[in-house]
Amino acid sequence: MRGLQAALLLLWLALSLAWLRADHLVRDGDEEGHVGAAELFLQQLDEGRMGAFATDALWGDLGEYPPLYPAVVGGWWFLMGGGQPGIGRCAPSTCSGR
Repeated sequence: MRGLQAALLLLWLALSLAWLRADHLVRDGDEEGHVGAAELFLQQLDEGRMGAFATDALWGDLGEYPPLYPAVVGGWWFLMGGGQPGIGRCAPSTCSGR
């Protein structure tokens, strides 16, 4: 039984990773809102505003959505040295003309 569970888990993981790799749809609606919120938290960390990050992560007003999840995502992006996976970051002075 354990072997079957392990095989099913590996199959599910493989299919999930294949789907994520193949998925290139345009974000919309709520999904874009969550990404934007995570970018705001990333910006706070980039600017060194750790107190604002912590306060907003727990009590920030993001409308009907709790702020902790986008704070975790923004914090993860910060720890990984950049923003969204696959999208490079640049300073405003080097991004003009895009």
